[in-house]
Amino acid sequence: MNETRLDFQKQTLEYFIDVRNIKTEAHFLRKMNEVFQFPSYFWMSLDSMDDCMMSLEWIEEPHIIIHVVHLDELKQNCFKLYEIIEDTFQTYKNYWQDKTSEKQVEIHL
Repeated sequence: MNETRLDFQKQTLEYFIDVRNIKTEAHFLRKMNEVFQFPSYFWMSLDSMDDCMMSLEWIEEPHIIIHVVHLDELKQNCFKLYEIIEDTFQTYKNYWQDKTSEKQVEIHL
């Protein structure tokens, strides 16, 4: 269930990222690139993804909502990968909560 919804009235873009079938870090990076359509400077690494996710400059909508779904299933199937993904999104969540900008980003784990 990877889905993107756009609400023109609220200028909100909503993402749903299904992580239950992710098996490797490379698979996670490909999934994120597929969902977010990262800019050309994305280099398929966690550091590069961090740069993208902490700018979101290519996304025009001022309000972005990100839902990470089935994280508990990933935790049961691959705990090491779960830790990486959960920590990554928690970092983004903390970053955007503390940031004062025109973009409002919500992350739901």
